[in-house]
Amino acid sequence: MRKKGVPNRFTRASGIKAVDPEIQHLETSLTDLPSHITIQILLRLPLKSILKCKCVCRSLKSLISNPEFTHLHFKEAKPGVMIRSNDSRTLHLLDQLNMFEDGVDKEKVQFCGCFRIFINHICRNPWKLDPKFKLPFRESNYSVVNSCNGLICLCDPLNNNPLAVSNPVTGEFIRLPDSHRIHYESHGTLIYVGFGFQPKTNEYKVVRILKESPRRSTFLWYSKDLVVQVHTVGTSTWKNVVVDPKLFIRYLTFPTCVNGVLHWIVSHDWRGLILCFNFESESFEYLPTPPGVFKNNGITDIERISMAELKGFLYICDSSSKDIPVVVWIMKEYGIGESWTKIFSVDTRGEHCWPLGGLYWPVKHFEKVDAILMFHSDNYFIYYEPKRSFSKSLMVRGRPMVRRTGSTFDVFPYIPSLISLKDVVKEDNVEVLNVYSR
Repeated sequence: MRKKGVPNRFTRASGIKAVDPEIQHLETSLTDLPSHITIQILLRLPLKSILKCKCVCRSLKSLISNPEFTHLHFKEAKPGVMIRSNDSRTLHLLDQLNMFEDGVDKEKVQFCGCFRIFINHICRNPWKLDPKFKLPFRESNYSVVNSCNGLICLCDPLNNNPLAVSNPVTGEFIRLPDSHRIHYESHGTLIYVGFGFQPKTNEYKVVRILKESPRRSTFLWYSKDLVVQVHTVGTSTWKNVVVDPKLFIRYLTFPTCVNGVLHWIVSHDWRGLILCFNFESESFEYLPTPPGVFKNNGITDIERISMAELKGFLYICDSSSKDIPVVVWIMKEYGIGESWTKIFSVDTRGEHCWPLGGLYWPVKHFEKVDAILMFHSDNYFIYYEPKRSFSKSLMVRGRPMVRRTGSTFDVFPYIPSLISLKDVVKEDNVEVLNVYSR
């Protein structure tokens, strides 16, 4: 008879450590701890580890899926950056950004500064794209509109019609209803879209602006030629919104939600403005712009101005100037034009790792060291600390850097969220699907 605690031939051969039945009951797991302690432990884990814990047992899955935990996790979640190749349904979350929170040591931490084509084979310090998440549709002909509170809106890139709202972390998504009241033609018709959150009602909204008559007034976009619709995520209908007849809409870019208001950069009379849609009043208005920005800009110049929401603040990055190529502004008090504050300005002509021309987009602000991370349309990142005039370019593993006008990536700021889309459903006929259950 085999002695207690001595592994048998099967466990020895397989490499599995045998456990004595008499001492097995002494082992404890995370679920044996009081729930409030378990929650605090889980909140301190990286997102990838939390998702692994969710697969360990039913009790942990139930705890992590509990709305109390998901809302606590979202409050503590650190903003990251999500990346998607335009021909892929895979999203990559850069959650390694905490390495920059205390600044970059020039001597100890070195990032890629080489400008070479197909550098993924020779770069010594690239970023690894991890963790990975799947988008809902198997076909790849869709693009990301924008992100808000861990949710993203997807649209058809051919006509910009919104298709679904998804939570990449949980894999859940809701297909958006089509409107039978609007009959638009795909050829020559533009649809502008934005996605945001109304905090007073705790509702997520999708706004789409359609040109009702493609062959009429093709150059001027006044409200008489437009149909504006609002959809509350979790319902099955679109609502038409009455538009001010003096409203002018053309070339809307960078949909950004801040303070319960959806913003776009819009071209008007050959200069740029910030157009806003207030979810509470369901009306359009214009937001004050930073000093000197959007003044006498042509379309080409406006295409080099970007907008983003970082930690609840509105950011503008202007790379259209010939004198100071890159300037970043922040609106410190929402709606107050005088609160626009210049974070930094840099002459890229004197910096070897800053490309000349193209579009810069701020994707993360490190407040502790007053540094910023920006994505450039040539498909790489720039990390910059203004006080030290220190900057580094950051490459992505396995992706070539090729000079071109437009980026081959969908890149956007992203806050990881475990909150279920089932919490926003308002009607019984709205179905929450999951990409991982098919």
